[in-house]
Amino acid sequence: MILAPLMPEESVLGWIHRMALLNGYTGTTRTWNALTGRSTTLKAFNPTGLDSVSDALSIKDKEYLIRHHTGIPSIKPFVMAKAYEELISGIRGDGGAAVALLGSGKVARQSATARNA
Repeated sequence: MILAPLMPEESVLGWIHRMALLNGYTGTTRTWNALTGRSTTLKAFNPTGLDSVSDALSIKDKEYLIRHHTGIPSIKPFVMAKAYEELISGIRGDGGAAVALLGSGKVARQSATARNA
């Protein structure tokens, strides 16, 4: 597999699309599954398997991709620091915890409580 460098400001999703083209795939699923070693679907906002991608790119900080190359930073100004860190941890796991946290309204409640304090 041709492994392209991740460009500054490039999202993981954009990088995977570029990797698919470089490797002659018609979509992103085969590329994503080859990189993560799992049969999963690539999700734009909450990609799972980023630890495997970090390893492939020789990135030691396992949260780097989440913090700099996903959609997660776009919500940082609107949530409390604790909720934001819980999202990061949830994505580091299997992603399900992050989805559950967002769906529970906990992030919004923490932010609203802080604004009203």
